[in-house]
Amino acid sequence: MNAPVSEKSAEEQSADEHFKKGEEALRFRKYVLAIEHFTEAIALRDNAEDYSKRGLAYFNCGQYHAAMEDYKKTIELRKDPDEKKLERDFNLYGKACFSLRHC
Repeated sequence: MNAPVSEKSAEEQSADEHFKKGEEALRFRKYVLAIEHFTEAIALRDNAEDYSKRGLAYFNCGQYHAAMEDYKKTIELRKDPDEKKLERDFNLYGKACFSLRHC
């Protein structure tokens, strides 16, 4: 017998849609648009990947302080830290910090 499939709430579906649009905007280097979509996703859920991607968009816009804040939040939200993702998060945080000359 198959386990019941849990359906996503409308909020979660909307957050997923904003995340996908944000990723697409990142690919096309439309960083301000990406920030807007990831911010919408964050408003709907507290998710490490949303903060990480928004941090990347902020970084690429030269908004290093905002990027650092998002990377800190990403690290804080990692529930079962995947070693590679956590390493990436710390590297991105350090890169933003270095760009501000705060290190």
